Amino acid sequence: MKPFLIAMTDEFELFTVSINDLKKIAHTFTGWYCHVGRDVLQIIQQEDKLVGSTCANPSNICEQKLCWCGTDLEIVKGIDKQTVDFFESNVRENRNNILDPHSNLKMKGDYGGQKLVAFGFLNTILEQLQHIDWNLLLRCNFDCSYCPPTVHTKDKSIPVPSWQECRAVYEKYVTGSRKKRITLTGGEPFLIRGKNNGFSKIKHNRQN
Repeated sequence: MKPFLIAMTDEFELFTVSINDLKKIAHTFTGWYCHVGRDVLQIIQQEDKLVGSTCANPSNICEQKLCWCGTDLEIVKGIDKQTVDFFESNVRENRNNILDPHSNLKMKGDYGGQKLVAFGFLNTILEQLQHIDWNLLLRCNFDCSYCPPTVHTKDKSIPVPSWQECRAVYEKYVTGSRKKRITLTGGEPFLIRGKNNGFSKIKHNRQN
């Protein structure tokens, strides 16, 4: 299923929307309810730690004005938990209409003053897709200006984990029956030895 954003107005009307158009109609997420720790998880390999998401919010109530990080936009969110629960139920009940290529659910102007009250990626809701953001290491053989030092270093004294160490952390945290989409990040994941055999097996196991 191709991922795209589905949203709901305060009159319970569903519509598809691009991230660019979402930015035009969303004024603030402060105080919104967000499923932190459910839809997106981050594994920090070097600390042997699992955190709720890449988002810095400590709870399900958003403290940010807006969040345009692609990973955090995957987390289903709305003005409150009741609205989020209704939104997800509404999307599931209208699955066939949403997936019908002839249906017209595209955003229609400003919706006559209706307000955006919830949104999320369709595959996150319908497939119960969970995104695992796996930060494998800090070491990198490049020093790109746009990549902050908090996520990479050229310091060769920083150890590169073995595939066996990566696998142990993976099996510790990646559990449950939900369909997973795993992003390998760092640092530079290709510095890890044995990657070709090990990571291909993860992909194969998750497809079966």
